[in-house]
Amino acid sequence: MRLDPDDLRASAAGSRPGLLTQWRVGAVIPALAVRDESDQLWLQIAGQRLAARLATPNTAAPAHGALLQLQVLRTSPVLAVKVLVDASDQARKLVLNEALRRHLPRQDSPAPLLANLQWLTRQASVPNSAARQLPQNVLQAVQRLWQALPQATDLGDPQRLRQALQHSGLFLENTLARSGAGNPAAVDIKSLLLTLLQTLKAQGAQPAAANPDHLMHAPIPDARVALQAMRRVPATLAALDEADQQLDELARQGEGALARLTCHQLASAETGAATLLMELPLRHEQQSSTLRLRIEREPRGKDEDEDGWSVEAAMDLGVDGALHARVHLRGKRVGVQLRAESPALQSRLAASIDELERLLQQAGLQPEGLICLHGVPAANNGGHTSRLLDMQA
Repeated sequence: MRLDPDDLRASAAGSRPGLLTQWRVGAVIPALAVRDESDQLWLQIAGQRLAARLATPNTAAPAHGALLQLQVLRTSPVLAVKVLVDASDQARKLVLNEALRRHLPRQDSPAPLLANLQWLTRQASVPNSAARQLPQNVLQAVQRLWQALPQATDLGDPQRLRQALQHSGLFLENTLARSGAGNPAAVDIKSLLLTLLQTLKAQGAQPAAANPDHLMHAPIPDARVALQAMRRVPATLAALDEADQQLDELARQGEGALARLTCHQLASAETGAATLLMELPLRHEQQSSTLRLRIEREPRGKDEDEDGWSVEAAMDLGVDGALHARVHLRGKRVGVQLRAESPALQSRLAASIDELERLLQQAGLQPEGLICLHGVPAANNGGHTSRLLDMQA
């Protein structure tokens, strides 16, 4: 990173001439990284703001608000410094680990909640059904959340898929932070889930009182392991007779789904936004399912002109079993690997490979390595690599 010595002298001449004496080779100086509206990088040092530029274009630039420790490398003909410590990055890791400690033990599969949303929506229109005994505002919150879930057919339309991803809950806080973003409460899944939980607790629901036998194992959100399909389950509310029990069950499942969504946000943040890990709940023919996704930017290699992208997806198709897909895109070159849990599904997919190649070519892409295999990736039991437990007393 380079600074102009003339800018330093000009900024320090009026009020802080002593600042110049700190700029000696080997000196370590604290600084705050600041970016203006034009994305110009400035360093706030001892009350002075100095323009800075990166020594090489491939160097990662410090983020706005980063707390830095700079070491002076040379003072002429330009003032060159290097970042020793990005204190903000250390603080960020501490915040992420603390959040993971809080949310990981509480996360649960969203599949039971989705099954119960579908069951309640269907039963609410049946006279004298078990669902009709729940408070009206709870049923309304359930129906709003169910209707906000994207249809499986939306996956085939780029614009509707984009909207579904934006409203998946992963970006709620970012959307709220943007000026002029409007109110996403009517469409964002996380916002509607929070509303449902508030409504349930206002009616006296106690998540801790729910039957623990209905807990369902779900793979821990981790951006470093192969995705496993989220299995569909039957509605647990159908086995409960009392309204209080149903409210408790819904609240426990809602809290588990919310904690899991938050864990996906944390897992994505842990990678420095190079990877997005998410679960997209879907409606299909009055059934629910969950599409698990990982979208990752792949840096270019020595002989490559541009970065690449990979998309990994996993989904339970019911009687057809699980489907796993991985797509690599770099420039115009695209590779697709499909993996099916059942031999019947693998045969149907393999018969469509030629059609897939034709469609990709029509889209202006160059298909490379389109394959279809039997068997989905094995589960990874390595566990989370973040430091979630401090072993030192």
